[in-house]
Amino acid sequence: MTTFPVETLALVLGAFLLGGFAKGVIGMGLPVVVLAMLAAPLGVPTALSLLVLPAVLTNTWQALDGTALREILRRLWPFYLAASIGVLSGGLILAGAAEHLLLDRQSAEFAAGMIAAWAKRYLPLRDDWPMPEEGVVVRSGHGKFGTEVHTPAHRFVADEPRSYGGDDSGPTPYDLLLAALGTCTAMTMRLYADRMGWPLEVTTIRLSHERDHEEDCEHALDGE
Repeated sequence: MTTFPVETLALVLGAFLLGGFAKGVIGMGLPVVVLAMLAAPLGVPTALSLLVLPAVLTNTWQALDGTALREILRRLWPFYLAASIGVLSGGLILAGAAEHLLLDRQSAEFAAGMIAAWAKRYLPLRDDWPMPEEGVVVRSGHGKFGTEVHTPAHRFVADEPRSYGGDDSGPTPYDLLLAALGTCTAMTMRLYADRMGWPLEVTTIRLSHERDHEEDCEHALDGE
């Protein structure tokens, strides 16, 4: 069972009081106010889960308390029926087709571009320094350890996990080192197989290592 500290409970109570006041005055506004106040500190999924029951109850109460419910349903029932069928059908289609669509290269690249555009708002990369003509350029400034990496054609952020004081916004330097060794090995195997005419389809390489930050930093501190 999820528990919340007193400060969080006070924030939730305040959000619903303010949202309820807005709904009581203008007849709407509870979801907008509550989500605006709770999404950032609690996260969107938690804020939505807290909102579901109050939103359903208040809207049902508002509908039943009025005097025009029967007239509204008489006039708008085709719209409500079509909207319900459309939402249900669309949800089932998307749920069934999502995996298939992402197996198509063009669709997967489109989805990746959409996700990258959304993520850029929360992890903005610096546009005030150009990509290098050759080699790699790195620059800190993304939180405590987050460091932006620029190659001539690509850029990304390297970071440390939260357990080491970072924000976990990208692969660690150790991950990048292992990735460099693994990708170089896989590409070399592909090159050699093509040259020899071997039917090599997929190469999977798993790498791991032991690390000790304190021991690894001793050489840097000693100037070696």
